[in-house]
Amino acid sequence: MTNILVVEDRDSKYELLEGELKLMNVKFSRGRSIQEGMKIFITSIEPIDLLILDMQFPRYTNEKILANAGVIFIEEMKLRCKSRVRALKMPQIIGYSEFKFSEFYKGDLPKEFIGQGESCYELLELINNNI
Repeated sequence: MTNILVVEDRDSKYELLEGELKLMNVKFSRGRSIQEGMKIFITSIEPIDLLILDMQFPRYTNEKILANAGVIFIEEMKLRCKSRVRALKMPQIIGYSEFKFSEFYKGDLPKEFIGQGESCYELLELINNNI
């Protein structure tokens, strides 16, 4: 079964996606901040296969929004994957934002990046094509 981590701070965006994910044969969890998302990534018993990531959200829950939080989150994930403490692998990444991920990266997008959707339905198409 595919294990999905959704990092999205806005309830309205998450709830649309949550309803659709419940209809699919997937396991999913949500982080509302860098801190929450990273905790789920590190402690998940089953590896995270797919990351659905907003671009702007807080470092800690209920704090100010960071404009490049998605980039920070991905870079922190990469560091965790390189650590020797626990073997982790980078999941595939789908952007869930009206902001283009390419605008936030100074170089190439991560090789795990498979696409982006502004709406829940665009995301579902990317999910269905990649799981």
